[in-house]
Amino acid sequence: MTDATEILEEKKAAPKKAAPKKTAAKEAVEEAAASRFDAVKERLNEVKSKLEEAGEKTQKEAERFGLAYVGMLGSVYDAAAEQVEKVSKKNTERFEDFIKRGETLRTDTKGKIDEIKLPSQLEDVKAKFDELELPKDFDAVKDKFNEVFEDVKSKLKLSKAA
Repeated sequence: MTDATEILEEKKAAPKKAAPKKTAAKEAVEEAAASRFDAVKERLNEVKSKLEEAGEKTQKEAERFGLAYVGMLGSVYDAAAEQVEKVSKKNTERFEDFIKRGETLRTDTKGKIDEIKLPSQLEDVKAKFDELELPKDFDAVKDKFNEVFEDVKSKLKLSKAA
């Protein structure tokens, strides 16, 4: 065991190697590398600032395009609303014209219907129908005719009363 201890002690006692001294060439290379590193770093900072400026410009332009689009949609909506209002107003006017025309026609036709003597003419038709000598097979037809005749007669009386 003494041998191992001695070896360890010798290693501890052995002088450490000194760091090799830099040569002039090595120093020149390190200076050039540091200078080049600084130049690259400066160029990267320039590129970064230009990219930031371009990003801001792009964002502003995108916002402008967005506002233009919204403005266009607003204009389309305004134009459509204006057209709907015009059509609505025109339809209201037409509706009022239709009402006036209907009142005029009602007045004109009411007087003419009063002039017609439909009930007496219907009675004449019924009398002629009853005078017909129809075979017994036509009893169902006679009954249906009498039913329709009474229905029309009652409706005519109701419309005259109105």
